Formats: sequence, structure tokens, C-alpha cells
Amino acid sequence: SHQCPTETVPYVAPRHEILCRERRAKAASSVDLSKAKRVVGVGRGLAAQDDLKMVHELAAVLNAEVGCSRPIAEGENWMERERYIGVSGVLLKSDLYLTLGISGQIQHMVGGNGAKVIVAINKDKNAPIFNYADYGLVGDIYKVVPALISQLSR
Repeated sequence: SHQCPTETVPYVAPRHEILCRERRAKAASSVDLSKAKRVVGVGRGLAAQDDLKMVHELAAVLNAEVGCSRPIAEGENWMERERYIGVSGVLLKSDLYLTLGISGQIQHMVGGNGAKVIVAINKDKNAPIFNYADYGLVGDIYKVVPALISQLSR
């Protein structure tokens, strides 16, 4: 109930009319992470886009989908926006969420916290992700992921 001054001004029509000439349907995404049973999520701990190959290989061994943090989808444009997990992205309801190099900022964890089990792998022992994780491993994803692939492929 604040009082502020108001002013009435006349309507000014736009100089040019805007006309929509074409509408295109957005291409359907190949994945719906909100329905995935297992998700491997990748964050800024990944050094290069080519390194997504090992992430996809691990996901294949786990029969999981691959998701990412916002910087990977919107900053680096390494993955489709439909794979972005977080407050402005997908909210997971998976049985497993395995995070690789994700710091665990609250904006991301709003999307990841719905997973039944969260496993975090991060080289920063103080990363906030460990506060959310059921299981955590402080380690270099470039050493841990190949070892996981090797062991899980047996």
C-alpha cells in the first residue's frame, strides 16, 4: 500500500507493423532426462569437448543418459540445452546421478537433488557437491572415469 505519483501518457502506435512470416516447430530432443533411471552429469571439470567421448562411454556401460551443468550447455555449447540439469533446466528423478567435475552449486542441485542416489567425483575436496552426495570420491575424473569404464566393462 505504497503511494507513488502516476502520470497518464497518450498511446503512441509503433512506426512499423510487425508481421510473423513463419513459425517453426522446435526439433524434438532425443532425450528426456526427467524420465531417465540413471544419469551421468558433467560439469566444468571437463577440460575439452572431445572429453565427452569418455563420459558417453561411461554412460553406455552404466546404461545411463548424459546430462550437464549450465556452463556446459549454455556457456561452452558442448551439449544440447535439453541436457542441462538445474533450476532452469531438467529436474531429475533418477535412481542414480553420477556427477563428474560438477561443483554442486545450489542452482544445479535444485535439478539433481531429486535423484535417489548421488555419487560425486570431483578433484576439489571442498566442492559443495559433496554436501549433497551419498557417495563421494575426491579424484581426477581423467583417471577415475577410465578405471570405472575398465572395471564395469568386465
